[in-house]
Amino acid sequence: WLERTGLDRSLEPGEARLLQSPPGSLGDADTRDASWRAEGVYVLAWALGAHPPLAHDRLADPNDRAGPLRFLDDAALDAPAAPSLRAEHEVDGFLARQLAVHWRLREYSLRPGPMDFAAVVATGGWARLDIDAAALLDRDLAIDGDTIDRAEPDAILRCTSIASERHRAASWLAGADPVYSRVENIT
Repeated sequence: WLERTGLDRSLEPGEARLLQSPPGSLGDADTRDASWRAEGVYVLAWALGAHPPLAHDRLADPNDRAGPLRFLDDAALDAPAAPSLRAEHEVDGFLARQLAVHWRLREYSLRPGPMDFAAVVATGGWARLDIDAAALLDRDLAIDGDTIDRAEPDAILRCTSIASERHRAASWLAGADPVYSRVENIT
């Protein structure tokens, strides 16, 4: 399918190696890293208008992304036109939200405790930041229905991994680097 669609020419060497690996042969690190790429696939699906926005504390389900992106669908080859990306200002806004969430999670790992995150986003002079009101509780980042300082440590780790991959994908979409794996994920 990748060859028929021509997508095989867009694979990075690591992606090609991963896809050519026999089932069950990947090590734990490769399996874990590949599974987090589902968050990047979600961002691509969103950018192509094939998926609504997901909450920052909800994992993307790769099986839910494959269908709307027509992955492994031979009929996709017969589509009259390729889907187009959302407008640049939408991608930029999405990137600003991903950066804000990723920054808050990294900041919390360095300096745990509550913060007026809404104020930081509103005045964030070091970068363009944005946040959805639904992502806040008591003016701080919410995780699983509670503020970050009351969230379970495992939930914070999960959200940090989600945010990292979504931030990378949004930066890639915005043109940070044409090669996904080379996109720096700085907060």
